[in-house]
Formats: sequence, structure tokens, C-alpha cells
Amino acid sequence: MTSTDILQIIFSGVVTISTVVYSILTWKLVSETKRMREFQITPDINIFFQRSEADPSFIYIVFKNSGLGYARNVTFEIIKDFKFYDNENFQLKNKGFINNGVQNFYSNQSFKFYFTDLRQNHEQKVLDNLLIKIVFLI
Repeated sequence: MTSTDILQIIFSGVVTISTVVYSILTWKLVSETKRMREFQITPDINIFFQRSEADPSFIYIVFKNSGLGYARNVTFEIIKDFKFYDNENFQLKNKGFINNGVQNFYSNQSFKFYFTDLRQNHEQKVLDNLLIKIVFLI
């Protein structure tokens, strides 16, 4: 075996190892890109309470899509309703938004409704629960 043959074998080995490493890195990059695309089309619908700026005892309920994608055919099901509404008109079951759902819930879109006043029956209201199920398509 000549020195040229030995150099060719070494060079072939280096090229083979480099190709394997490059293939692994490309596979990881493709996987990460796929996860990023999924994240960019995935909605994230959140429900939270927000105090009024004018009077902190007034509480609003906010439905917000914080994700980057939009949700289609969003439906809401009240599993356990709040028991201490100040007026029956404030009940969530009376909102068309809850009853009819939302056809398209876009990214950063939100719906805000007056919920209650904490000055009346404060302890009971704070201890009560509200459970809502949200179903949507991506």
C-alpha cells in the first residue's frame, strides 16, 4: 500500500463521518422546523378574570386566543356555572358567544364580558368555581 492509498482511505473515512454528522444535523433542523410550524398554526384559547380599571371590585371574564394560529368552530360548554351572579343577564349561559360558539377565533382576538361585583357576597364569590370546556378545530 502506498502513501497515496492510505491518504485516500483516510480522506474517504473523513468524508463518510462528515456526511453522517451532516445528515444527523439536517434531521434535527427539519424536526425543529416542523415543530415551529406546528406552533405557528396552533391556537391557545385562555379564559381568565380581569379587574376593571375604573373600579377593582368589578370583575370581567375574558376569552382570548393567545396562540399564533386561529381556531375554527369553537364551542363552549359550561360544566359548572358560577352561582353568585349579580343579575341573571350576566350569566354566561345567556351570552350568544357561549351558546352559538365562534366560527373563527383569530390570534390575539378576545371577548370580554362583565362577570360580577366583588363588593357583594365577596367570600362566597371568591370560593365559588367556574368550569368551562372549550372544543375547537385547528
